[in-house]
Amino acid sequence: MKILKRLMLVAFVGAMFAACSKDLDSDPVNPAGPNEGPEGPTTTVTFSLAPSDMSAPSAAVQLASAPVAEDADEAISFGLQPATRATVPASDAEKTLVSVCILQFDGETDAAKLTLNKYFTKADGDITDKNTLSVPLNEYEKTTVYAIANIAKTAADKFTSDMTLADFKKAKIGMSVIESDTEKLKKTGLPMMGSVTSADFTDAAATVTLSFLVAKIVMTPTVSMQTGLGSFSISSAELRLVADSVAVEQPETISASVMDLGDDSYDKQTGSGPFTWYVPENMGGEVAGLKASQKSWWTAPNNATQILIFGTYETKVTPKKTYNLLYTLYPGANATINFDIKRNTVYKINPVIKGINPKDLRLTAISSEGEEIVDLSKSETANCYMAATPLGLYRFNATVKGNNAITAAASISGQNPPAINASQTPLNPQAVKVLWETGSTTKGEVVRAVKLSSGCVYFTTAGNLESAAPVVEANALIGVTEGKNQSVVEEGSGANVAWSWHIWSTSYDPSVTGGTHTHKTRPISGNASYNNVPQRPVAVMTRNLGAANNTQGNVGSFGLLYQWGRKDPFVGASSSAANTTTFATSTRSTWPTATGSGDVTNVINMAVKSPVTFLLQRNTTQYDWLGDTYANQRDNLWGNPNKTTKTPNTEQGAKSIYDPCPPGWRVAPQDTWTNFTKTGLNTSTASDFNVSSGGFNIGWNFYYEGTATGYTVYYPAAGYRASTTGALAVVGAEGVVWSSSSFAAGYRNAGNLWFRSGYVSPLLHSHRAYAFSVRCVQN
Repeated sequence: MKILKRLMLVAFVGAMFAACSKDLDSDPVNPAGPNEGPEGPTTTVTFSLAPSDMSAPSAAVQLASAPVAEDADEAISFGLQPATRATVPASDAEKTLVSVCILQFDGETDAAKLTLNKYFTKADGDITDKNTLSVPLNEYEKTTVYAIANIAKTAADKFTSDMTLADFKKAKIGMSVIESDTEKLKKTGLPMMGSVTSADFTDAAATVTLSFLVAKIVMTPTVSMQTGLGSFSISSAELRLVADSVAVEQPETISASVMDLGDDSYDKQTGSGPFTWYVPENMGGEVAGLKASQKSWWTAPNNATQILIFGTYETKVTPKKTYNLLYTLYPGANATINFDIKRNTVYKINPVIKGINPKDLRLTAISSEGEEIVDLSKSETANCYMAATPLGLYRFNATVKGNNAITAAASISGQNPPAINASQTPLNPQAVKVLWETGSTTKGEVVRAVKLSSGCVYFTTAGNLESAAPVVEANALIGVTEGKNQSVVEEGSGANVAWSWHIWSTSYDPSVTGGTHTHKTRPISGNASYNNVPQRPVAVMTRNLGAANNTQGNVGSFGLLYQWGRKDPFVGASSSAANTTTFATSTRSTWPTATGSGDVTNVINMAVKSPVTFLLQRNTTQYDWLGDTYANQRDNLWGNPNKTTKTPNTEQGAKSIYDPCPPGWRVAPQDTWTNFTKTGLNTSTASDFNVSSGGFNIGWNFYYEGTATGYTVYYPAAGYRASTTGALAVVGAEGVVWSSSSFAAGYRNAGNLWFRSGYVSPLLHSHRAYAFSVRCVQN
């Protein structure tokens, strides 16, 4: 008899380590039993099963891919232990044989058929203490035999007689958790595989060298924080995004799927280490040009296996604060560009946690609610999201336009604007880009990284945990395109932004006590236009949308500027100096301007596709960035058209997809500020201003409870951007805040609050192409 040639790797594991019984009479390939083959006589062959040692990552690969210079941005060193020898001895527990599946093919070519599948266990006495096994094989001129150790019987039964050797090579078997505990390993063993062909047999015996179908990862982290930093203590480590199967032949690319055990979790181990895992092969390949601090989820191939180190950081700065931090590492052949997890290989990693450098993308902070990833769109989608955790990791649904609301068509004399978003067509984002950030000309100072995955935009914020103000108080705009293999272009004739979102990085929380103030609108009488306006409470943010603070006279209180009806912001002034025309520092060197043309739909599309372009007024009839006649304006863009010629518009309306406020908030209705004067009307009479005695100081402190006593709230004189040029004007002298409404049916202008040292006008109206401040009210 001639049996077997050529070493092969086999498919494997599923309900691994399940207790399995031998039942040769129900053999899926050879139901006739152990003494007779389907094509003739059988010969009993004794196999010596020899588990091998594991390999180490190639030293040549490590050296070739390693960075030449030290990565100055590192917050944690990778610490891959250099290979000193080609193999790493496997322990007796790792070499344990609990069960063996023997597969025999009737030849050595890919066309050979599987004719025998037998399953043996040590518990039944089939496998001796010396790891030998006697098997009745079918007699062929040439044959191929595989031995797969420590897989479940249910996994072995999937190899049936209709399978060719070529089919077998393509096969995969599901993978379950392999625990690293030594005593448990002795009961379960690790999956292994080997093969022999005809030339490997001597008489009726053959030795099958078994190599492991898993890799071994041993991580021993230490902490050595850099001078001037606080302390960090490790609490646990976790393995995630582990391949859920292993291929018979070694795959060239990463697994298309990962284990789904809750949070993509594979195995979490508490304590400070060392930590050991056994994982199936997951070949991620290489990403060129990465530093160690960039070898992170933001650059990794999808589903590459990752290690998470959890712990608590206590600041050195007083008063001391604590943060729950997460360091994410990607094992591989080196610390930088390689993401391969190869079978039968040991990866020894000795990372040193040494800092909190925000430039290290492997570091993120867990939110105060204990969320590793904060889903900003969980309760409601919007065009603006507030991010409050320094070094936090966030995501939002990028398949939805704004809040996805349908704004009904409005019956307005002379206009009749159609419904907005009636079809609710979802977005299909294909690429993402940070379009601009404030506070620095260097990208990444607000949003450290951004990534698109499964229809969601992910981003991580900057911050300095050792600062008294750890959150970067700033703004950013993120845009996506729907074009495949198309980069995001945000301006010019080729602009292709499908939608964009404002990220308000701020420690401000309007949900806490003092985060809002309750305006009471003033019932107005004595004027037919204002009769029957009810008094109502309105919860209003204490600062302008996009503001860093609400400190009187501070430029940080100014916030961002918006053209009426548009969702995307523009930066304001760089300082509170009177009449400055210099824009706030940002990563954009210029802010382009353009004039829309064509019908209303085209101009609205232009506004969406070109979110950084200031759209100048189209003519001196309407002074609108959108419509050249009143019929071509759209009074319902922010969801609150005025249906009558009476003012103020006391309707509240409903938030639209173009509303620029965060979830739960919307642009203030027109009558929000009627208590800012004692009559509720526009006035230049100083005694009618409902303001504090401190006087005008780059803005007013307004009483908002309906009397000239009690609490006040600051509204800064942020100025505006002119409708004809987009240039800044009257900074430090005037403040204007848009309402959500056109001033009245038939008016070309939209309503707003306008004030300066000599007047306060809660019911004014202005050209819609201006860019003013926005103050959000609770939905």
